[in-house]
Amino acid sequence: MKQQQISTQTQYSEINKRVKRSIRRDKRNWINEQAKLEEEVEKKGDIREVCNITRKLSQRKFRMNRPVKTKADMLLTTQEELKRREEHFSEIFNKDDNNVGSKQEMRSIEEEDNSENENETEVNLDLPTKTEIQLALSQLKNGKAAGLDNIYPEVLKVDPEITAEMLCPLLEKI
Repeated sequence: MKQQQISTQTQYSEINKRVKRSIRRDKRNWINEQAKLEEEVEKKGDIREVCNITRKLSQRKFRMNRPVKTKADMLLTTQEELKRREEHFSEIFNKDDNNVGSKQEMRSIEEEDNSENENETEVNLDLPTKTEIQLALSQLKNGKAAGLDNIYPEVLKVDPEITAEMLCPLLEKI
């Protein structure tokens, strides 16, 4: 009985190894096919499709529709979602105009400070942090033309962490 268990275990192990090897080989082939397809699409100039393929290859998942919650963290239905969104944006955009006077006062104070220190300009000479680089990348607009380096903003935004790590040493040298 033990002999039979040992032989079935070894058979299972061998089959398991073959299956895993086959899965890895198939995945490599699929990645290579996607890379070739991406190169062809890039030659045609379809940057949106290039970004879609890159997203697929990076295997990052994006949730397009997130559920809306109340202030008490309860999930809402479709009709309740609309009401909550309306409430949220009315809170944001319909604030009291009491702050307007203080904003004008702040502007006049800033103008006075600027007139006194016209020759003095503060420039931040510190190296940018990775979080600052990621923030700048997130603020890039999609659908814009590539720069002199032929890199489209969408390509940089696919994985901001990796892009920031790649840009950090370059910006340090600059």
